[in-house]
Amino acid sequence: IPVNHKWDKNTGAKKIFKVINTLGGAWIEGEGGVGKTEFLKTFQDIIDRNRIRYRFQKCIHKHNENPRMFEDFQEWRKDNPCFAIKLAPTNKACNNIGGKTLQKGLGIPVMDIDVEDKSPAYFDKICSKLAGDGYSKPCYDYAVFDEISFMDGWDWSLIYSLKRRIPHLKFILSGDIIRQLPPVGEEWRNFYNAYVIKELVGFTKIKFNYNFRTGISGNVLWKEWSKHPERFKVDNFHPITERNICFTNIKRKKVIAHLEDRVKYSGLPHLVLRKNYDDPYGGMFEEEDYKPDGHRPELVIMFGTPLIACKSNKEFGIAKNEFRKVIGYDDDLIELCDGKKYEYKFIYDNFLSAYCITTHKSQGDTYRDKYTIHEWGVFSGDSLFKRRLRYVAQSRSTDPENNIVYKS
Repeated sequence: IPVNHKWDKNTGAKKIFKVINTLGGAWIEGEGGVGKTEFLKTFQDIIDRNRIRYRFQKCIHKHNENPRMFEDFQEWRKDNPCFAIKLAPTNKACNNIGGKTLQKGLGIPVMDIDVEDKSPAYFDKICSKLAGDGYSKPCYDYAVFDEISFMDGWDWSLIYSLKRRIPHLKFILSGDIIRQLPPVGEEWRNFYNAYVIKELVGFTKIKFNYNFRTGISGNVLWKEWSKHPERFKVDNFHPITERNICFTNIKRKKVIAHLEDRVKYSGLPHLVLRKNYDDPYGGMFEEEDYKPDGHRPELVIMFGTPLIACKSNKEFGIAKNEFRKVIGYDDDLIELCDGKKYEYKFIYDNFLSAYCITTHKSQGDTYRDKYTIHEWGVFSGDSLFKRRLRYVAQSRSTDPENNIVYKS
Protein backbone atom coordinates (compact mmCIF):
# COMPACT_ATOMS: atom_id res chain seq x y z
CA ILE A 1 0.00 0.00 0.00
CA PRO A 2 1.86 3.16 -1.13
CA VAL A 3 1.56 6.46 0.74
CA ASN A 4 2.74 9.01 -1.83
CA HIS A 5 1.51 12.27 -0.34
CA LYS A 6 2.25 14.36 2.71
CA TRP A 7 0.36 13.29 5.82
CA ASP A 8 0.04 14.66 9.34
CA LYS A 9 0.06 13.03 12.77
CA ASN A 10 -3.45 14.04 13.77
CA THR A 11 -5.32 12.72 10.75
CA GLY A 12 -3.09 10.84 8.33
CA ALA A 13 -1.25 8.68 10.87
CA LYS A 14 -4.50 7.69 12.57
CA LYS A 15 -6.04 6.62 9.27
CA ILE A 16 -2.93 4.62 8.41
CA PHE A 17 -3.11 2.88 11.76
CA LYS A 18 -6.79 2.09 11.24
CA VAL A 19 -5.87 0.28 8.03
CA ILE A 20 -3.03 -1.58 9.76
CA ASN A 21 -5.23 -2.64 12.66
CA THR A 22 -7.93 -3.88 10.31
CA LEU A 23 -5.42 -5.96 8.34
CA GLY A 24 -3.78 -7.38 11.46
CA GLY A 25 -0.37 -5.67 11.36
CA ALA A 26 2.03 -4.32 8.74
CA TRP A 27 5.58 -3.62 7.72
CA ILE A 28 6.20 0.15 7.56
CA GLU A 29 8.83 0.58 4.85
CA GLY A 30 10.49 3.73 3.63
CA GLU A 31 13.73 5.66 3.40
CA GLY A 32 15.04 7.96 6.12
CA GLY A 33 12.86 11.04 6.60
CA VAL A 34 9.50 9.61 5.49
CA GLY A 35 8.02 9.67 9.00
CA LYS A 36 8.35 6.09 10.26
CA THR A 37 9.36 7.16 13.77
CA GLU A 38 6.69 9.87 13.89
CA PHE A 39 4.08 7.30 12.96
CA LEU A 40 5.22 5.06 15.81
CA LYS A 41 4.92 8.00 18.23
CA THR A 42 1.35 8.57 17.06
CA PHE A 43 0.70 4.86 17.48
CA GLN A 44 1.83 5.16 21.11
CA ASP A 45 -0.51 8.14 21.63
CA ILE A 46 -3.40 6.00 20.36
CA ILE A 47 -2.44 3.14 22.68
CA ASP A 48 -2.20 5.50 25.68
CA ARG A 49 -5.64 7.00 25.01
CA ASN A 50 -7.22 3.58 24.57
CA ARG A 51 -5.69 2.38 27.83
CA ILE A 52 -7.31 5.28 29.70
CA ARG A 53 -10.68 4.38 28.19
CA TYR A 54 -10.03 0.72 29.01
CA ARG A 55 -9.45 1.44 32.70
CA PHE A 56 -12.52 3.69 32.89
CA GLN A 57 -14.77 1.05 31.34
CA LYS A 58 -13.21 -1.64 33.54
CA CYS A 59 -14.37 0.27 36.63
CA ILE A 60 -17.90 0.49 35.22
CA HIS A 61 -18.04 -3.24 34.39
CA LYS A 62 -16.77 -4.15 37.84
CA HIS A 63 -19.34 -1.90 39.46
CA ASN A 64 -22.09 -3.55 37.38
CA GLU A 65 -20.64 -7.01 38.14
CA ASN A 66 -20.59 -8.01 34.49
CA PRO A 67 -19.78 -11.76 34.37
CA ARG A 68 -18.52 -11.47 30.77
CA MET A 69 -16.27 -8.50 31.45
CA PHE A 70 -13.06 -10.12 30.27
CA GLU A 71 -14.62 -11.53 27.08
CA ASP A 72 -16.27 -8.18 26.28
CA PHE A 73 -12.99 -6.37 26.68
CA GLN A 74 -11.25 -8.84 24.38
CA GLU A 75 -13.72 -7.96 21.63
CA TRP A 76 -13.51 -4.22 22.33
CA ARG A 77 -9.72 -4.24 22.14
CA LYS A 78 -9.71 -5.73 18.65
CA ASP A 79 -10.62 -2.24 17.40
CA ASN A 80 -9.10 -0.33 20.33
CA PRO A 81 -5.71 -1.85 21.20
CA CYS A 82 -4.42 -0.88 24.64
CA PHE A 83 -1.21 -2.78 25.29
CA ALA A 84 1.95 -2.83 23.17
CA ILE A 85 5.61 -3.68 23.62
CA LYS A 86 8.07 -1.59 21.59
CA LEU A 87 11.51 -2.96 20.81
CA ALA A 88 14.53 -2.04 18.70
CA PRO A 89 17.96 -3.60 18.17
CA THR A 90 19.97 -0.52 19.29
CA ASN A 91 19.82 1.85 22.24
CA LYS A 92 19.57 4.85 19.93
CA ALA A 93 16.58 3.41 18.08
CA CYS A 94 14.70 2.29 21.18
CA ASN A 95 15.16 5.73 22.75
CA ASN A 96 13.62 7.32 19.65
CA ILE A 97 10.44 5.28 20.08
CA GLY A 98 10.45 5.07 23.88
CA GLY A 99 10.97 1.31 23.95
CA LYS A 100 13.48 -1.32 25.03
CA THR A 101 16.31 -3.10 23.30
CA LEU A 102 15.71 -6.60 21.94
CA GLN A 103 18.12 -8.03 24.52
CA LYS A 104 16.28 -6.49 27.44
CA GLY A 105 12.76 -6.79 26.07
CA LEU A 106 12.97 -10.42 24.94
CA GLY A 107 15.67 -11.70 27.28
CA ILE A 108 18.17 -12.45 24.52
CA PRO A 109 21.31 -13.72 26.29
CA VAL A 110 24.54 -11.80 25.79
CA MET A 111 26.59 -14.69 27.20
CA ASP A 112 26.65 -18.38 26.37
CA ILE A 113 23.57 -20.30 27.50
CA ASP A 114 24.07 -22.76 30.37
CA VAL A 115 22.45 -26.00 29.19
CA GLU A 116 22.53 -27.33 32.77
CA ASP A 117 20.31 -24.52 34.02
CA LYS A 118 16.78 -25.92 34.48
CA SER A 119 15.10 -22.67 35.59
CA PRO A 120 12.52 -21.11 33.21
CA ALA A 121 14.17 -19.06 30.47
CA TYR A 122 13.64 -15.31 30.62
CA PHE A 123 12.20 -15.44 27.11
CA ASP A 124 9.50 -17.82 28.39
CA LYS A 125 8.63 -15.33 31.11
CA ILE A 126 8.32 -12.57 28.53
CA CYS A 127 6.00 -14.75 26.42
CA SER A 128 3.89 -15.48 29.49
CA LYS A 129 3.63 -11.78 30.27
CA LEU A 130 2.61 -10.84 26.73
CA ALA A 131 0.06 -13.68 26.49
CA GLY A 132 -1.70 -12.81 29.76
CA ASP A 133 -3.46 -15.38 31.93
CA GLY A 134 -6.85 -15.39 30.22
CA TYR A 135 -8.60 -13.60 33.07
CA SER A 136 -7.05 -10.98 35.35
CA LYS A 137 -3.93 -10.17 33.31
CA PRO A 138 -4.76 -8.93 29.80
CA CYS A 139 -2.74 -10.05 26.83
CA TYR A 140 -0.76 -7.59 24.73
CA ASP A 141 -2.27 -6.40 21.47
CA TYR A 142 0.83 -5.32 19.52
CA ALA A 143 4.56 -5.94 19.32
CA VAL A 144 6.42 -3.12 17.54
CA PHE A 145 9.95 -3.49 16.15
CA ASP A 146 11.84 -0.49 14.80
CA GLU A 147 15.04 -0.39 12.69
CA ILE A 148 14.57 -3.98 11.54
CA SER A 149 17.47 -3.66 9.08
CA PHE A 150 19.81 -4.16 12.07
CA MET A 151 18.24 -7.48 13.04
CA ASP A 152 19.97 -10.79 12.28
CA GLY A 153 18.66 -14.32 11.84
CA TRP A 154 18.67 -15.10 15.57
CA ASP A 155 16.51 -12.03 16.28
CA TRP A 156 13.99 -13.01 13.62
CA SER A 157 13.80 -16.55 15.01
CA LEU A 158 12.85 -15.25 18.45
CA ILE A 159 10.26 -12.85 17.03
CA TYR A 160 8.68 -15.64 15.04
CA SER A 161 8.56 -17.69 18.26
CA LEU A 162 6.42 -14.92 19.74
CA LYS A 163 4.03 -15.24 16.80
CA ARG A 164 3.76 -19.01 17.21
CA ARG A 165 3.20 -18.83 20.97
CA ILE A 166 0.79 -15.88 20.91
CA PRO A 167 -1.17 -16.15 17.62
CA HIS A 168 -3.44 -13.18 18.33
CA LEU A 169 -0.47 -10.81 18.84
CA LYS A 170 -0.23 -8.29 15.99
CA PHE A 171 3.09 -7.00 14.67
CA ILE A 172 4.24 -3.65 13.32
CA LEU A 173 7.71 -3.76 11.76
CA SER A 174 9.45 -0.55 10.78
CA GLY A 175 12.60 -0.18 8.75
CA ASP A 176 14.31 0.04 5.38
CA ILE A 177 16.01 -3.29 4.76
CA ILE A 178 16.75 -2.92 1.06
CA ARG A 179 18.70 0.36 1.34
CA GLN A 180 20.23 0.21 4.82
CA LEU A 181 23.36 -1.68 5.79
CA PRO A 182 22.82 -5.37 6.63
CA PRO A 183 23.69 -6.92 10.01
CA VAL A 184 27.43 -7.35 10.46
CA GLY A 185 28.45 -10.89 9.57
CA GLU A 186 25.22 -11.68 7.71
CA GLU A 187 25.62 -9.49 4.63
CA TRP A 188 24.92 -12.50 2.40
CA ARG A 189 21.42 -13.18 3.76
CA ASN A 190 18.32 -11.95 1.93
CA PHE A 191 16.14 -10.69 4.77
CA TYR A 192 14.18 -8.39 2.45
CA ASN A 193 12.33 -11.32 0.82
CA ALA A 194 12.21 -13.50 3.93
CA TYR A 195 8.92 -15.37 4.23
CA VAL A 196 8.97 -15.06 8.03
CA ILE A 197 8.66 -11.26 7.80
CA LYS A 198 5.69 -11.52 5.45
CA GLU A 199 3.99 -13.99 7.77
CA LEU A 200 4.56 -11.84 10.85
CA VAL A 201 2.76 -8.86 9.31
CA GLY A 202 0.01 -10.77 7.54
CA PHE A 203 1.55 -10.07 4.11
CA THR A 204 0.86 -6.35 4.47
CA LYS A 205 3.36 -3.61 3.65
CA ILE A 206 2.74 0.13 3.98
CA LYS A 207 5.28 2.00 1.88
CA PHE A 208 5.93 5.62 2.88
CA ASN A 209 7.16 7.45 -0.23
CA TYR A 210 6.79 11.13 0.70
CA ASN A 211 10.03 12.45 2.21
CA PHE A 212 9.54 15.20 4.79
CA ARG A 213 13.23 16.18 4.58
CA THR A 214 13.23 16.88 0.84
CA GLY A 215 9.54 17.63 0.35
CA ILE A 216 9.17 15.27 -2.62
CA SER A 217 7.76 11.82 -3.23
CA GLY A 218 10.26 9.28 -4.45
CA ASN A 219 13.85 8.43 -3.65
CA VAL A 220 16.33 10.27 -5.86
CA LEU A 221 19.26 9.33 -3.64
CA TRP A 222 18.68 5.62 -4.11
CA LYS A 223 17.42 5.54 -7.68
CA GLU A 224 19.95 7.97 -9.17
CA TRP A 225 22.68 9.18 -6.80
CA SER A 226 23.68 5.79 -5.42
CA LYS A 227 24.08 4.41 -8.98
CA HIS A 228 26.48 7.13 -10.11
CA PRO A 229 29.14 7.89 -7.48
CA GLU A 230 31.37 9.37 -10.19
CA ARG A 231 29.11 12.42 -10.50
CA PHE A 232 30.27 13.76 -7.12
CA LYS A 233 33.46 15.82 -7.16
CA VAL A 234 36.15 14.97 -4.61
CA ASP A 235 37.67 18.10 -3.05
CA ASN A 236 40.57 17.20 -0.76
CA PHE A 237 41.42 20.89 -0.24
CA HIS A 238 38.03 21.89 1.13
CA PRO A 239 38.25 23.07 4.77
CA ILE A 240 37.46 20.19 7.09
CA THR A 241 34.01 20.24 8.65
CA GLU A 242 33.11 19.64 12.29
CA ARG A 243 30.97 16.63 11.35
CA ASN A 244 32.51 13.78 9.37
CA ILE A 245 31.57 10.29 8.16
CA CYS A 246 33.98 7.59 7.00
CA PHE A 247 34.06 3.85 6.29
CA THR A 248 36.99 2.54 8.33
CA ASN A 249 37.93 3.06 11.97
CA ILE A 250 41.50 3.88 10.96
CA LYS A 251 40.32 6.92 9.00
CA ARG A 252 37.94 7.90 11.79
CA LYS A 253 40.78 8.04 14.32
CA LYS A 254 42.96 10.06 11.95
CA VAL A 255 40.24 12.67 11.36
CA ILE A 256 39.54 12.96 15.10
CA ALA A 257 43.26 13.31 15.87
CA HIS A 258 43.60 16.06 13.23
CA LEU A 259 40.66 18.05 14.60
CA GLU A 260 41.71 17.63 18.24
CA ASP A 261 45.27 18.77 17.42
CA ARG A 262 43.86 21.79 15.63
CA VAL A 263 41.89 22.70 18.78
CA LYS A 264 44.95 22.27 21.01
CA TYR A 265 47.10 24.58 18.89
CA SER A 266 44.38 27.10 18.06
CA GLY A 267 44.83 29.16 21.22
CA LEU A 268 41.14 28.77 22.08
CA PRO A 269 40.13 27.77 25.62
CA HIS A 270 39.98 23.98 25.93
CA LEU A 271 40.53 21.02 28.23
CA VAL A 272 42.63 17.93 27.65
CA LEU A 273 41.27 14.98 29.60
CA ARG A 274 43.57 12.08 30.38
CA LYS A 275 43.17 8.95 32.43
CA ASN A 276 44.05 9.40 36.09
CA TYR A 277 46.46 6.71 37.23
CA ASP A 278 46.88 5.76 40.87
CA ASP A 279 50.49 4.72 40.31
CA PRO A 280 52.93 4.70 43.24
CA TYR A 281 55.81 4.43 40.75
CA GLY A 282 55.26 7.90 39.36
CA GLY A 283 53.50 7.08 36.13
CA MET A 284 56.08 4.71 34.68
CA PHE A 285 53.29 2.35 33.62
CA GLU A 286 51.13 4.96 31.86
CA GLU A 287 50.16 4.33 28.25
CA GLU A 288 51.95 7.01 26.31
CA ASP A 289 50.50 6.70 22.83
CA TYR A 290 47.20 4.88 22.54
CA LYS A 291 44.54 3.14 24.58
CA PRO A 292 44.06 -0.63 24.11
CA ASP A 293 41.09 0.06 21.80
CA GLY A 294 43.24 2.20 19.52
CA HIS A 295 41.96 5.60 20.68
CA ARG A 296 44.32 8.31 21.78
CA PRO A 297 44.73 8.49 25.56
CA GLU A 298 43.35 12.02 25.64
CA LEU A 299 40.00 13.67 24.99
CA VAL A 300 40.09 17.32 23.92
CA ILE A 301 37.12 19.33 25.17
CA MET A 302 36.01 22.82 24.21
CA PHE A 303 32.70 24.62 23.83
CA GLY A 304 30.65 22.76 21.19
CA THR A 305 32.72 19.55 21.15
CA PRO A 306 30.56 16.64 19.88
CA LEU A 307 30.70 13.44 21.93
CA ILE A 308 29.37 9.92 21.44
CA ALA A 309 28.63 7.55 24.31
CA CYS A 310 30.83 4.44 24.26
CA LYS A 311 28.70 2.67 26.90
CA SER A 312 25.22 2.87 28.39
CA ASN A 313 24.57 4.39 31.81
CA LYS A 314 21.04 3.91 33.10
CA GLU A 315 21.53 6.16 36.11
CA PHE A 316 22.22 9.19 33.92
CA GLY A 317 19.90 8.20 31.06
CA ILE A 318 22.72 7.70 28.58
CA ALA A 319 22.49 5.03 25.89
CA LYS A 320 25.41 3.68 23.91
CA ASN A 321 26.03 5.56 20.63
CA GLU A 322 23.91 8.54 21.71
CA PHE A 323 25.32 11.96 20.88
CA ARG A 324 25.93 14.85 23.25
CA LYS A 325 27.52 18.28 22.83
CA VAL A 326 29.59 20.23 25.33
CA ILE A 327 27.94 23.54 26.25
CA GLY A 328 30.22 24.58 29.10
CA TYR A 329 32.76 23.56 31.70
CA ASP A 330 34.51 24.80 34.85
CA ASP A 331 37.33 23.57 37.06
CA ASP A 332 35.46 20.45 38.16
CA LEU A 333 32.49 19.71 35.90
CA ILE A 334 31.55 19.58 32.22
CA GLU A 335 28.03 20.52 31.15
CA LEU A 336 26.45 18.73 28.18
CA CYS A 337 23.47 19.61 26.03
CA ASP A 338 21.17 17.42 28.15
CA GLY A 339 21.45 20.08 30.87
CA LYS A 340 23.44 17.87 33.25
CA LYS A 341 26.93 18.40 34.62
CA TYR A 342 29.40 15.55 34.84
CA GLU A 343 32.80 15.05 36.42
CA TYR A 344 35.84 14.96 34.17
CA LYS A 345 36.44 11.27 34.87
CA PHE A 346 32.87 10.35 33.96
CA ILE A 347 33.17 12.12 30.59
CA TYR A 348 36.51 10.46 29.86
CA ASP A 349 35.28 6.97 30.79
CA ASN A 350 31.88 7.12 29.06
CA PHE A 351 32.37 9.24 25.92
CA LEU A 352 34.54 9.42 22.82
CA SER A 353 35.05 12.29 20.43
CA ALA A 354 32.34 12.38 17.74
CA TYR A 355 34.11 14.65 15.25
CA CYS A 356 34.05 11.64 12.95
CA ILE A 357 31.95 8.45 13.01
CA THR A 358 31.61 5.43 10.75
CA THR A 359 28.72 4.95 8.34
CA HIS A 360 27.31 2.15 10.49
CA LYS A 361 27.15 4.47 13.51
CA SER A 362 25.41 7.19 11.49
CA GLN A 363 22.38 5.06 10.60
CA GLY A 364 19.22 6.65 11.94
CA ASP A 365 20.74 10.14 12.27
CA THR A 366 19.57 13.34 10.60
CA TYR A 367 22.01 16.19 9.90
CA ARG A 368 21.05 19.75 9.06
CA ASP A 369 24.59 21.12 8.99
CA LYS A 370 27.38 20.53 6.48
CA TYR A 371 29.49 17.38 6.81
CA THR A 372 32.27 15.55 4.98
CA ILE A 373 32.24 11.99 3.64
CA HIS A 374 35.80 10.67 3.70
CA GLU A 375 37.18 7.73 1.70
CA TRP A 376 34.81 8.39 -1.19
CA GLY A 377 36.93 6.11 -3.36
CA VAL A 378 36.06 3.22 -1.03
CA PHE A 379 32.40 4.19 -1.10
CA SER A 380 32.39 4.21 -4.91
CA GLY A 381 32.62 0.44 -5.43
CA ASP A 382 30.24 -1.47 -7.69
CA SER A 383 28.78 -3.91 -5.18
CA LEU A 384 25.32 -3.62 -3.61
CA PHE A 385 26.97 -3.23 -0.21
CA LYS A 386 28.94 -0.17 -1.42
CA ARG A 387 25.80 1.25 -2.95
CA ARG A 388 24.09 0.95 0.43
CA LEU A 389 27.08 2.61 2.08
CA ARG A 390 26.79 5.58 -0.26
CA TYR A 391 23.07 5.85 0.30
CA VAL A 392 23.33 5.74 4.10
CA ALA A 393 26.10 8.35 4.15
CA GLN A 394 24.33 10.76 1.79
CA SER A 395 20.79 10.32 3.13
CA ARG A 396 21.74 11.61 6.60
CA SER A 397 21.51 15.17 5.26
CA THR A 398 18.35 17.24 4.94
CA ASP A 399 20.04 19.03 2.02
CA PRO A 400 22.47 16.56 0.38
CA GLU A 401 22.87 18.73 -2.71
CA ASN A 402 24.55 21.56 -0.79
CA ASN A 403 25.65 20.22 2.59
CA ILE A 404 27.97 17.31 1.73
CA VAL A 405 31.72 17.55 1.01
CA TYR A 406 33.54 14.57 -0.53
CA LYS A 407 37.15 13.64 0.21
CA SER A 408 39.26 10.67 -0.83
